Amino acid sequence: MADMFPAENLIANPSVIADGKVTGLQSLPITRNNPVPPLPKKEYEFKNAEYVPYLMEKEGNLAYQTKKGSYDPNTQEFITYLDSVGVPTIGYGTTSKSSSKFNVKEGQRIPLYVADMALDQEIDEKLKAVKKYIPDFNKLPPKLRIPMLSSFYRGGLSGSKKTMNLINKGDFIGASKEFLDNNEYRAAKKEGSKSKGVADRMEELSNIFREYGIEQNKTPDKKRIKVSPPKQKPEIKKRASGSTVVKNYNTYEPRSI
Repeated sequence: MADMFPAENLIANPSVIADGKVTGLQSLPITRNNPVPPLPKKEYEFKNAEYVPYLMEKEGNLAYQTKKGSYDPNTQEFITYLDSVGVPTIGYGTTSKSSSKFNVKEGQRIPLYVADMALDQEIDEKLKAVKKYIPDFNKLPPKLRIPMLSSFYRGGLSGSKKTMNLINKGDFIGASKEFLDNNEYRAAKKEGSKSKGVADRMEELSNIFREYGIEQNKTPDKKRIKVSPPKQKPEIKKRASGSTVVKNYNTYEPRSI
């Protein structure tokens, strides 16, 4: 017993840790061979959790970003990378144009918690924006809302006024066709384009519109989900690389590598 630390040591039992807070203590023998285990890192609680898994998958989940070198699993930090058009990007598609207004530059890192927070902030701002263009957005089923929000996140749907007008009229098959009548889509489809992923994502949403339109056409009129246009036409802003600048919710600045 000579190698024992004082028996009165109390350590947190991982089984009684909830939401990053210790809810109970347990007296355990602590030896040099069995030191006090570190408390688990606090996880970010998403306000817009419904949209998070889909967006993380589309923007690059941890496994994908680890493989390409933009996430360090040892330190649980994201590393800046250049997107398909050369814009410094970090985390889940965060750029200097994003709502968090990080001054994203090459050679920076942010912890997982902050990347999650930036994603949640961006979702929040895009939800506000999409509801201006499509007031009945929340009435749509998740299988439609979630990929639509993802497209707004990237700037695809938000840049197609005609598509949104057709959605507000309930013409999802028309919206499916109109969404791909787009210069960005045509450029992404050209041979040798570095933006093939953009075309794939646009086609995916187009197919979702079409399938939902077919489903609605088979639904009795009384049971159809009704959508209506906005009372005032919102201004459609031209998209630069990244997302619209809104405001900063925190003062975190990515650190240099």
